[in-house]
Amino acid sequence: MDKKALEVYGYNDGIYNVNNRYAYIKLSTSSISAYNNIWKDVDVYQIRVEVRDKDSTLKNRLCQSYNDPHFRTFDGKYYDYMGVGEFVMYKNDIGPFWVHALFTSCGSGLPGTSCLCGIAIRSKNSLFVLRTCERISRKELHLLQQPVVTLTSCDESDMSISNTNNNYKIILPIATEIQFSIARRFISVISIKPSVKDINTARGLCGVPSTTKDPLDDLTHRVNGPIKDEHIFADSWRITEGMVEEQLFVEEPAFLKKDNDVYEQIVVVENIESNPNSKTFCACEQQAGSSDSLDDFNSVHCNLTDSTEQCSGSPSPSSAYVQYQSCFQPLRKRRSVNFPHKLSKRSLNNNDDEIDFKPLAYSDDVNETEIESTATFRNGWTSDRAYNICFNSINDALQNDMYKDYVDVPVEKFIEACVKDIEVAGDTTFLTDTVNAMVTSIMTELVKTESLYTQKSADGSQTLLEYFASGLCLNNCSDNGICKEGVCICDSGYVGEDCSYNTSSPPTGISLPFNGECKLTARSCEAMNVFGEFVSTSVWCKRRHFQILENDLLYTTSNEVVSVEYRNPFMLTLDLPTSRKKRSVDSNVLSEGYDISFSYDGQNFGKETSIIIYDDLKYSCNTTTKTCIPLIVNESTETKQNVIMILVPVTVSVVVILVIIGVIYFKLTTKASKVKIASYGDEPDQKLTSSDNWKGRENTVSELEFSFEKTTDVDVFAVQYPPRKENVNVWNGGFKTS
Repeated sequence: MDKKALEVYGYNDGIYNVNNRYAYIKLSTSSISAYNNIWKDVDVYQIRVEVRDKDSTLKNRLCQSYNDPHFRTFDGKYYDYMGVGEFVMYKNDIGPFWVHALFTSCGSGLPGTSCLCGIAIRSKNSLFVLRTCERISRKELHLLQQPVVTLTSCDESDMSISNTNNNYKIILPIATEIQFSIARRFISVISIKPSVKDINTARGLCGVPSTTKDPLDDLTHRVNGPIKDEHIFADSWRITEGMVEEQLFVEEPAFLKKDNDVYEQIVVVENIESNPNSKTFCACEQQAGSSDSLDDFNSVHCNLTDSTEQCSGSPSPSSAYVQYQSCFQPLRKRRSVNFPHKLSKRSLNNNDDEIDFKPLAYSDDVNETEIESTATFRNGWTSDRAYNICFNSINDALQNDMYKDYVDVPVEKFIEACVKDIEVAGDTTFLTDTVNAMVTSIMTELVKTESLYTQKSADGSQTLLEYFASGLCLNNCSDNGICKEGVCICDSGYVGEDCSYNTSSPPTGISLPFNGECKLTARSCEAMNVFGEFVSTSVWCKRRHFQILENDLLYTTSNEVVSVEYRNPFMLTLDLPTSRKKRSVDSNVLSEGYDISFSYDGQNFGKETSIIIYDDLKYSCNTTTKTCIPLIVNESTETKQNVIMILVPVTVSVVVILVIIGVIYFKLTTKASKVKIASYGDEPDQKLTSSDNWKGRENTVSELEFSFEKTTDVDVFAVQYPPRKENVNVWNGGFKTS
């Protein structure tokens, strides 16, 4: 009898456990066949399995990039690097899992500055991209009017995504966490929390996380291994033009390209012995309690490669806010799938969701020699003043010192970075970002500390986690809300990450794709995407329907206020009533449309803009003037033109054929006449007459003159022959003349 080995693995729960965890396994069979009689009367006692926590080896390990940018590696090395372009921050080939960052000029007018304007996260065959810049430059800032936010995925377990107040959190199957925040159209901070699967495996600008938190190998060159030069190290992780297989900010990343431009879900079967990370992991779909009978818990859930609690079994609550694209949808439709805030009922194939993808461009100055910043303090700033402002602002943001017993916070490093930012910018523009980066590093550690979920605050009203988190909200929620678990819950009348935005002020930067023109030949026009800056997920639209007539504009409804679907911080989707898509029988109606404006409170609306829905085969319309111009006068004229266009070439062809036949017939007839004349000339006694004395030569095709006579309807060919030279015999008074 063959022996079977059962390998048991504990969940990677991503928590610093207080004690080791325990699980119990019971083996049994429900079969009653003769082949399984061996199990009769056999009682296999439950097996206790001890799960030892390895996550604690990664305490206070966090890679961060923020502002100019400043870098912090997994093992705690700090450096600054002002390069621009696409860079690998994190790379683990187990998945593969990649995190790429995009840097460009901050637009401060000073050379050498660099700010984050994009992040791309690959998890196996899925890709999430957020990009706010249109062009990469060392000297100038080129931001997109409509930032790119896309998610292309075949498998929901590839990544879990949540977004709260423009703070994104993405969890990979191996429990690695990526967090980033958006401010002023920049990504203010990227934080990557490694998992045990990243130890000695991950690489990139974040360095190599080791078991002992050794920073000596953090500057690991892409090719040459550990080095000491920070600049050369960072340069090695730049994605250059020739690295087509690794570029993630292009419209069609190489790893997503398949034959016939179709996505395919690929399952790679590897040799388990050569790659232990590719083993199949299973877990009970339901966990038994201490008093439950194990007989009722005999179903399992298995996935391909990972034993991570967050990504096994049912999707986490945050994944309910993600819309996944079909694996078999054509690649060129990827641009239409934007990351939504909530699950959309709209079909993924609905072409109303299309958005033009503006490809990422690079300025010529990107290839110039690195320009070091020569910034000095200005605008009344000094080194001492900058330090005092940074010191006080950062310490004011940390309202409780007790968390320092659980989190190692490099306060001096954040203050140092803050001072450098003031020197470069000449103001405190980046101060909030620095505080946000620091708070993120604290909260990332607190939520992973298991003991804080059970220990109570001094008054016993909160857990220590709730107590600490209540003092770590941005700007203390501007005194317009309460801080709960590090997130502001705003009072009525206020919205935004720090509750500083009054809802009486409408959304800003509103624009529509194609200037609001919705052409029926390209789209169904049942919905319209709206671009802008949206600090709240609750947005209202004031909508009024109109018809464009031949000589007038007719409003068919009064203003109606409807809710709008929030898709991401830069885009909404407005549904348009389908009942009005039936074209009016009135021939005077050329097209229809809507006047729209937006609000956070349903009362104070912004500037009005217009949508026009029309048949672009018949009309050309303008949203500014709300007018349309017919492209075709009427159907009868069109029919006549079509008939003429068919008859003219047919008639001409027939005439040409008849002319050619006539020429050939004439030629043959002429030859026959010559033969006849020649035969007459052989008679010696024949008397000549005046007509018989003429001898003409044969006319050839080359001697024919063609002329065209234009009639009112069609062109007609006429054929004119050259004049003949005739010999005339005339008798006059006995003299013969010729």
